[in-house]
Amino acid sequence: MMSSSVPPEHAIWRHSGTTTLSAAEAILKGALECLPSVQRVVYVASQATADLDDIQSNPDTSELLRMHRIRLDRMADAGRAAQMASWAARQGQHVIAVLTGPTVPAALSLLESNSRPLPEGAALGLLVEDLALNNSAVDIRGRLARRNIPVLEARDVPHLRDSVENVLRISRSDKGMAAVVVDRSVLRNTESVTLRANRGEEDVDDPMRHRRRRRPRWQETGGPLRMARRLELNSWRALPSPGEAISIGFVTVGPADRALRHMAMILGISGKVPALHLGVLHPMDEAAVARILKRCKNVVVLEPRPGTVEREVLRIAEDLRSNGGKPALVWGESLPPDEDGHSDGFEFREALHPSSLLRKLQHLLREFATDDVIREEFQEEPPALPVPVLMERFGSAGQHEAVRRLATTLIDAIDSDSPDSDDVEAVEGEPMRDQSPIRLFLDGEAMGPVEGRPVYVETFSGPAFFRHGAAAVRQAALSTESWILLVAQPHGPSRVDLERLARAAVPADHADQIHIKRGTLAETSRLRRMLRESLYESGLVVIIIDDGPPTRFDVSSIESEMVQVDRQGFQPMQRIVWPADRACVIRQPPMLAELEVEAVRHAAALETRTSRDPVVWRWPPRLGGRVKLLVEQVEVHRSRPPIRTLTDRDRRLKPPTPIHADSASWSVHIAGLRGKSPGLAARVLLIAGTRMGYHVQARMLPAPIGAGRRAWAQVSFSRPRSDEEAATIGATIPWGEADLLLSLDRVQGLLSVSPDESLRVAAAGRTRGVINIGLFEDQMDREVASQSTSEIANYFRELLHPEGQVIEDYTDLCRWRFHNERLADLAQLGTAFQMGAVPLSADSLESALQEMESAGYARSLEAFTLGRHFAEHSSGLRRPGEDPNAETAERFLRRQKTPSLGKHRMGTRGRSERFARLTQRVYYDIPDLNETEAGREAYCDLAVALRRCVTWGGFDYAERFADAVVALYNADRADTGRALTCKAILPLAEACLARDSIYLASMVVSSEHRRHTRQRLNVHLARGDVVEARYLTRLELTLARWRFRIDLRTSDWLARILAAGRHVLPTSWRATRRDRQVRRLVEEILLRAATGAEEDYDRWLNAMQELHDMALDGRLRIINPERLRDLLRDRHDESA
Repeated sequence: MMSSSVPPEHAIWRHSGTTTLSAAEAILKGALECLPSVQRVVYVASQATADLDDIQSNPDTSELLRMHRIRLDRMADAGRAAQMASWAARQGQHVIAVLTGPTVPAALSLLESNSRPLPEGAALGLLVEDLALNNSAVDIRGRLARRNIPVLEARDVPHLRDSVENVLRISRSDKGMAAVVVDRSVLRNTESVTLRANRGEEDVDDPMRHRRRRRPRWQETGGPLRMARRLELNSWRALPSPGEAISIGFVTVGPADRALRHMAMILGISGKVPALHLGVLHPMDEAAVARILKRCKNVVVLEPRPGTVEREVLRIAEDLRSNGGKPALVWGESLPPDEDGHSDGFEFREALHPSSLLRKLQHLLREFATDDVIREEFQEEPPALPVPVLMERFGSAGQHEAVRRLATTLIDAIDSDSPDSDDVEAVEGEPMRDQSPIRLFLDGEAMGPVEGRPVYVETFSGPAFFRHGAAAVRQAALSTESWILLVAQPHGPSRVDLERLARAAVPADHADQIHIKRGTLAETSRLRRMLRESLYESGLVVIIIDDGPPTRFDVSSIESEMVQVDRQGFQPMQRIVWPADRACVIRQPPMLAELEVEAVRHAAALETRTSRDPVVWRWPPRLGGRVKLLVEQVEVHRSRPPIRTLTDRDRRLKPPTPIHADSASWSVHIAGLRGKSPGLAARVLLIAGTRMGYHVQARMLPAPIGAGRRAWAQVSFSRPRSDEEAATIGATIPWGEADLLLSLDRVQGLLSVSPDESLRVAAAGRTRGVINIGLFEDQMDREVASQSTSEIANYFRELLHPEGQVIEDYTDLCRWRFHNERLADLAQLGTAFQMGAVPLSADSLESALQEMESAGYARSLEAFTLGRHFAEHSSGLRRPGEDPNAETAERFLRRQKTPSLGKHRMGTRGRSERFARLTQRVYYDIPDLNETEAGREAYCDLAVALRRCVTWGGFDYAERFADAVVALYNADRADTGRALTCKAILPLAEACLARDSIYLASMVVSSEHRRHTRQRLNVHLARGDVVEARYLTRLELTLARWRFRIDLRTSDWLARILAAGRHVLPTSWRATRRDRQVRRLVEEILLRAATGAEEDYDRWLNAMQELHDMALDGRLRIINPERLRDLLRDRHDESA
């Protein structure tokens, strides 16, 4: 077993054997193996080339490149990379340029304008990524072919490695640049590759080396088509004999060839389907294409972008037909009709998935397989998802989306003239700005009255403004109309300063027409105020909007924090920032909680600040003040990880029996990745599978989905007898054919089995699964937290093998065991291994885990071992006690009735006994309230409200609240499940518990809130955890015509002083006049409902439902009392 302290040698050092290479590593390995030598590799920094960044930063691999005289250059833009590569090639060098990312179209334009012949002996190979995001994306193959640049296409990772040398040979033969188009799916793949020796300068003239590989000599010329034929880049399979007329044949391009071979392997018809794989798209080998057209009746062109190569094949067919031949009918974008006359066709990228191919081509394959064999492979349609899929976007696209959401609130803000969130309790009667009508054009979409003054608002992402912003600024500065440009400024030290770019774009004689402002997405209220002010300014206003602090969208900044957590194995510091009145919440929708948290996320980072605002003059003059806690920030600092030993019973583990030991192949879908692509769990499987002699493949989608998490990966194992047989199994898992599903992220797990997505990997008869039903910390304040875990768990149970499914909260398990929820992926892998669902040995997995620990992923082996134990003894390893987020009313009351141990204040035991008597009386009077789901929720609300009423106004106040509930309960109907009472408890509680400064401070320092915070942050004081709480407190003084404010950062001393005021201040002096009116009106509505329910139950139930909804979303706290009076009058008129 390899020592964990010695990192393994990188695969590009090796000269023989088999190893696993990513696409980027395969490109560099191909450059090292190429004869003659490659002097320079230029690449664009992107997700697809992240491994090249690691190789360049590694001293050992950098030394290898220096020894082989290869210069590896990193560029930020594809156009610049193409320019540098072409300059190097004109100096006689052999150059590879890897052009990836969204800047590729601009690089193509540059190449089209600057293409010139290369000097003798030079070669330039372009490896161009085809992002192919939609049908309207740039046709890279067509643009290169129209410039008469030779175009190749790679079908998989080993073929991409070979294409490096092939493209250079064709470039040398054509005395110009040549290109390899690589689909984005190939660049995000990893596969086992048979290694060859790295070349040396002395190997160029070695005849034995050329004889071994049977390659043409470097000096051979004759043009690209001759070289393509010498290299045999276009290959045949099952070619019909001359004179035969097979009903169907295929022309494949790129990864579509691998998909066709995979489909044939599934049906058991490998070697029977005629196919021509075009490795060279331009110039097209017309003789090869004509051969299959003459020997088949129908030819279907399978390609990533339907229609591109099909048009060339159609041209060749027409040439044959014009010369008297009878070529096959050519299909692609449309297919031959079936027996019913229905004709289908391939949509964008459909030809790259074996399951899509099978369904589209089933009526054409009957010559090779029977209907029973074909339909046997069809999987049933999965049921619809039980909950909506809620995904969060990151990067420049996510930041731009947030900026645009902010811009769409402009019209509503003008119409309602709503105050900022910092001014919710502004004094009534303040002057309002005279507003003229405004016609807003947001990114070209008109909003507002037609007769209004036009204001044009345009939003930009950071990259879009860098490319197109200068022209937009110049045009808007010269315009006579009002323009507002909202620009999302990317985060990071190497970012482009877009403010300086905007200033530089303004013509000198119009410099006074531009006003540049700056804000952050965290300061939502300030940004909205800035936007409203900008509506009334003339000329051009450019608002540069930064991402944080704290950073929300910059992936590299977020992941850099997670790297430290992975390196230490636990979180040394955790921080939560939320509104101070979160401690007063009884029940709240998670979406509302998310909005409140986002609104205050910036506030705790601010320093102490002061302000002075004018108010309306009145007589007698205003004189007053208030103190209010606005924001709470809680931090927990840890000095060491938790140590939780396993019992002797837990240590005894039975060695698992692999379920798939006799299977020809095995595949796993991992929904949610940790670490860099392809994710830590996938890397462990790839390393262990390679050491056990499997041919391994992986494909992934590395899109960010959360803090340090990415979308998904698929890993496949097989034991082929040759490289040709290995090519029959693709990296894409057909629908319903995953042997294992590891779902780390709940949202990605749902997407992997959703009927509306292209993955659909699970089938109840085959797929085993280990599902994490819990949430990560960054998801707890999101809308996803409101989704029913029981519905989601039941949905997964229907789709997974009944004898191989574990659905548990792994994030909470690892949060408790390790203080690190990110270890959940390896815990899940351990559980799957112990179930026998992973066909690997324990030694290979442990060796791979030790290698990962040496690479900076601490406690990996511990997490894997914990998962194995959890599969055997799950009950003994869970967090002690019940779920803190699903505490029942009985448990809550049991805690409140029991006086706390340790420090006691005078009268603590007596207060506990009195509260016990109060709750016993109340719940004796309402015995059957918790028989329904709504009743159980109301039952919990009542328990919490009773305890908080004691805090707000003492036991007399709590008894008054309880009497109102009991009175309504006695008048309610049992056949409706006491629906009137269920809907009335929450609004009555919100009305009685007015959130004045004293009550707010009392709840903030209460033991109940501290307990909830400790559970949220997983605090263990016995391990040395230190908890620090700080508050942003507003001190406000109104004097005559001025309001003075001080926002002060303090510890909890001011909150404790305010909380002590409830013992000396009479309750009649508490709360505002509006709060007292709302409380009296809600009590009156309940009293009227109790007396009128017998005659008009439904109308009073509707009224209670309306009150309940207002209490749930917070509208009841800010409602105008006249609205409640109108509600009372309407019910009175209806009953009259």
